Parts: sequence; C-alpha cells; structure tokens
Amino acid sequence: MSVDPEDQFIEKIISTVEANGYPEKKVSLPLAKVKGAAESRGLDLDMILSRLGMKGFYGNVSGEKLIFSETQEDQSSAGANPFANMGNMGGMADMLGGMDLSALQNMSQEELMEQVSNLMGNMTPEQQQGMMDMYQNMSDEEKEQILNKGKDMGLFNK
Repeated sequence: MSVDPEDQFIEKIISTVEANGYPEKKVSLPLAKVKGAAESRGLDLDMILSRLGMKGFYGNVSGEKLIFSETQEDQSSAGANPFANMGNMGGMADMLGGMDLSALQNMSQEELMEQVSNLMGNMTPEQQQGMMDMYQNMSDEEKEQILNKGKDMGLFNK
C-alpha cells in the first residue's frame, strides 16, 4: 500500500467498491461519509474522483450517494470530442477555474498556448505547486493519458 494519503484513500475506495460487486454492479457509497473521510485527511474529493475516473472507477454524485458505475456518463459523446474528458485529468480541470475546455478545440496552437500561458500566469504560486504535485503523484498510466490528450490537441509531436 502507498504511503501517500491520497493514494491510500483511492486504494481504500477501490477496495470497497470492488468488494461490493464493482464493476459487474453499480455501487453506491454514502456521500457524507466519503466526503467527511476525505476532508479529515485533508484531501479534495473532486480530485480523488478525477483520479478514480482515470483508473476506470467513475463516481458520480447523485443526491446523498456517490455512485460508481463501469462506464462514465455520456461516454459515447466523449469519444467524439477529445476535450470532453478533460475533467478526468487528475483534477487539473478544476484548477483551471471552470473554464469551458470544449472551446479549446477550435483554437489554433498559438491561441491555445497563449490561453495556457494566461491561465498559468493567473495562478498563485501555491496553485502552480499544487498542479505540479498533483502531476507528480499520478501513476504512469495517468501521466500517459495526459500526454496522449496533449498529442491529440496538437500541443506536441506524436
């Protein structure tokens, strides 16, 4: 088991939902309990859910429940738009201030790089460090997914 509190929490959630029949069955957990457990460890639940999604554990809040199902909602439309799953990039989309990332697909590479530069310039040093820490704590598979999204966006050579 990992020593990183975030990784430990993710492993615990994965273990719990698998023990309850995931992925063959949808599994629901009490939102308040999961949120309280995350907060007591100083963790951001949205980031946890993003990282879980990258591992194929899609958790969606529905009322007072956190429901895990095998497929992500609207997955069929996500395949058509390479920007549709930006929210599942380890919580990075959350750090971008709720920006409509689907608008990026119509930008030229120069416009895109200018937008990224502006976003980074508007982040506090703590937010920038948080983004770096988040990336460094990702698994190799999660980092590869981000790299592939960047390639799909034309940010660098394939």
